[in-house]
Amino acid sequence: MTRPDLRAAIADFERWHQDPRNRRCHDLGIPLITLAALGLLARAPIDLGLALLATSFALDLWLEKRLALAVLAVGLALWAAGRALPAWGLGASFALGWVLQLLGHRAFEKNAPAFTTNLAHLAVGPRWLVNRWFRVLGDR
Repeated sequence: MTRPDLRAAIADFERWHQDPRNRRCHDLGIPLITLAALGLLARAPIDLGLALLATSFALDLWLEKRLALAVLAVGLALWAAGRALPAWGLGASFALGWVLQLLGHRAFEKNAPAFTTNLAHLAVGPRWLVNRWFRVLGDR
């Protein structure tokens, strides 16, 4: 199996996010959506939030070891915060996160979200953000 190029996927995602105001919307929106998803998945009888983080970490180790630990650390922090919030708070976080995403693209970037042409961008987005915050793979 050919290894997907995560750096190329992040670079492609980057092209959809040039406006600094849209990036600020994503700086808050992506973590809110992730927090809500992990928090809701953690409520399953078997913690599916942790299962998703473990699976994601294994894939990230295969794709880009240097980014894997940073993504896991941020994911675990969001998972822990999500577990502590009530369901209504998670629902509000999820909705607000998507409003910020769509607002950033509509009002500032003047394009559709990247996932509308490539669903893999739903997974690339959090990695793009963690890389922007911590510059693990360089200055993007």
